[in-house]
Amino acid sequence: MPLWKMVNGVRVQMTPAEEAQFEADRAPTLAGLQRSLRTAVRERRLACENAGVTVGQNVVETTAEFRQQLRDLRDWVGDNPGQQVPVRLANGRVVRVAAAALAVAAQAISAHIRACLEAEATHLEAIADLADVASAQAYDVTTGWPA
Repeated sequence: MPLWKMVNGVRVQMTPAEEAQFEADRAPTLAGLQRSLRTAVRERRLACENAGVTVGQNVVETTAEFRQQLRDLRDWVGDNPGQQVPVRLANGRVVRVAAAALAVAAQAISAHIRACLEAEATHLEAIADLADVASAQAYDVTTGWPA
């Protein structure tokens, strides 16, 4: 007995064998799920990486743009000892800091970025080791990231 199925908004008549094949073709594959998980991990790493890090009592930006600015400021302060430079915090407030504070911020940011990359690597290794579709569907990419 033929069955009717909605496919992309169109009513289609199928035999039971055609319906079974249709459902099988739509079923997720391990490779496809792993690809989606890897993308989700990369997006999560970027979000975590750019979320900022607490240095002392302040949250400092950790975006790639800010990290480059911080490198440039450290170079400038190195050439101009005793000078302070303005640094914009994640909340938009600007503070003036000396070389020592820049070094502390740079170390905290580097540690944060390394932790994000380590978490990403751990997830990618685990995703590569997934054995079946069920384990891939159950995999949680939101755990194990630095705060």
